[in-house]
Amino acid sequence: MKLVAALALLVAALPVLAQNQVWRCGAEGRVVYSDTPCADGRAVAVDDGRSAADQRAAREVAARDRALAHTMTAERHEREREIAAERGSGITGIVTPTAQVTPKKAKAKGPKKHPPADADTFRAIAPVSLRTPG
Repeated sequence: MKLVAALALLVAALPVLAQNQVWRCGAEGRVVYSDTPCADGRAVAVDDGRSAADQRAAREVAARDRALAHTMTAERHEREREIAAERGSGITGIVTPTAQVTPKKAKAKGPKKHPPADADTFRAIAPVSLRTPG
């Protein structure tokens, strides 16, 4: 019990211990904030002007917002899993045909095959585009 009380006191004292002096330093239009003093720097007040009750209320709101965000994320993931299970493959917009349609076979177009005059004779035929009418 004493350990828990000591840890609670330490956690409560951390903001007070963390309030160090902050210095604003600038050279050639550049502003840099540092925890160590610089040549032409000036001290900046970094105290939280809110009361202890306001700070506690802000922490409670932040904790509630984190819990709500966690819940919403879990719900979204669950909805995404349900949708993925309904869709199956994940591909949408594909309609399966109710009746099988067989495509018509296209007639092959090509040069006419002429049998050779006899087995020892070679015969060449000019392409259609080069033939002369007549």
